[in-house]
Amino acid sequence: PKVDEYLQVMETKDAAVRDELYEEAQLLRRRQQDYKSQLAGLPTEGSSLPVVHSADIEAVVAAWSGVPVERLSEDEMTKLLRLGPVLKEHVIGQDDAVDSVVASLCRARVGLKDPNRPAAAMLLVGPTGVGKTELTKVLAQQYFGTQD
Repeated sequence: PKVDEYLQVMETKDAAVRDELYEEAQLLRRRQQDYKSQLAGLPTEGSSLPVVHSADIEAVVAAWSGVPVERLSEDEMTKLLRLGPVLKEHVIGQDDAVDSVVASLCRARVGLKDPNRPAAAMLLVGPTGVGKTELTKVLAQQYFGTQD
């Protein structure tokens, strides 16, 4: 409800400015600032200090340290955690290759990679029948939801 009222005040203020009703526009601007402070989480009584949330702190730490902070949803986290065992079920005898693929995907998803570079460049080589194609098919199915 507050957002709708804020947007309505904003539109009314813009219309007042277009119609050159500056006194009305000034009053509407004050109401707009009041709504904005309420929506931003500023306390209405007492102190005028803003409320700081954990996401704000994470953003500051990420800016200072240069390490991006991304939150994984529970669904993404469980998908990444079971990616290794699922790949090892389908690709037998290639545990080292599966572990390195899963590690690079986890690194990329968590944000511990250079943003100007690709997530991973993988060159799957080996003789026929060792599971290169099967690894890519199962990986695509599990990570992206489709084999295509």
